[in-house]
Amino acid sequence: MSLSKANITFPKFMQGDKILWGVTFLFFIISFAVVASVGSAISVSEGQGVGSQLFKHLSFQILGVVVFLFAYAFPLHWLKRIAPIVLVIGLFLVVLTVLIGKTTNDATRWLVLPGGVQIQTSELAKAAFVIFFAYLAERHYHDDAKFLERVRIFNIVLVPAVGLIFIHNLSSGVLIYLIMLTMMKLTGIKFSRIFRFIAIAVTLALVYSLIAEAMDWPGRMETWINRIHIFLDPDSFPKETKQPDTAQIGILEGAFDFVGPGKSFTRYLLYQAQSDYIFALIISEWTIGLGIIVMGLYFVILVRGIMIVQSSKTVFPAILALGFTLMLTFQAFVHIAVAVGLFPVTGQPLPLISMGGTSMLVSSLAMGVLLNASVLAEQAKRAQAKNINSDKQQTQDTEPTFEV
Repeated sequence: MSLSKANITFPKFMQGDKILWGVTFLFFIISFAVVASVGSAISVSEGQGVGSQLFKHLSFQILGVVVFLFAYAFPLHWLKRIAPIVLVIGLFLVVLTVLIGKTTNDATRWLVLPGGVQIQTSELAKAAFVIFFAYLAERHYHDDAKFLERVRIFNIVLVPAVGLIFIHNLSSGVLIYLIMLTMMKLTGIKFSRIFRFIAIAVTLALVYSLIAEAMDWPGRMETWINRIHIFLDPDSFPKETKQPDTAQIGILEGAFDFVGPGKSFTRYLLYQAQSDYIFALIISEWTIGLGIIVMGLYFVILVRGIMIVQSSKTVFPAILALGFTLMLTFQAFVHIAVAVGLFPVTGQPLPLISMGGTSMLVSSLAMGVLLNASVLAEQAKRAQAKNINSDKQQTQDTEPTFEV
């Protein structure tokens, strides 16, 4: 029997978009190398063992690989079936965080689980919203009127949920809603309707913020305004610009002069260097070269994600790929923009790189789903090619032959 006729099936493992496989593991390597530097500084400052923070991050990375592989292998048609349950769980966690979550600096963002494990529920809710919208699009995508009606109903649920996140985490709330609005626009919702959704959300946010300021309700309006003022006029707030100034100094000093991992002063001076400002740390220790590579990797995710969307033959995997591509790249853009001084200070980690359990796990989930969708797209492409070849063969077999 020849190999061409043998019934050989290759294992699913490592199938799909090979470039995205490489990008994923490059991110894990870069993340470990960068956090290894700043992690030791954090451990020493907190009186822990030198490697305690690195071990913690490595544990999250290992768990992230498990989540990544699970999302890669999990049948997406099963995910479609449980999408409403996923949405309910996401909403429940957001509400629960507001009610009993851990408050730090007047912001309630963390839910503390038994055993002291903390999760940032806005990250989980972000993924839940993407999954449910893909489910919604798949069910009603070919009926424009019904799809619009369902999107309007979804917004009635989405806006209050995002509002609860917005109260304690402005950047996360805005980012989540921006991702969802972009998904709506790219799935055919007219811009006039998108503008109405934005107008309603902004009006509700302003009304709540003003009432919260007057009635001393939960909210951080004063913090948001101060950050915008500091960003627009930093010279008037010299004591409030230490964090962005330190990031800028680290970038300027290390951009073209390789300092080496663990040898920069930035890792000691920059608050949240392991998460909110890790891109600045990357450049300060590894030069702008690694910074460009990291930005290039996110650009590859964007391009390959779009290619997966375009090559998908069914709606649910296509919209899932779209949503998770937007989620990873939008958040990366915001983080990088803050690090280099283009945006006011926010608290967005760098996907797949920053130290942080929830962010690492959700980012790993997103990459796993992207690769899962790419496998389905490749299988559909091969099946289509097989059908075309079969049709050609049948045509040849039925054509009359003439003997001379």
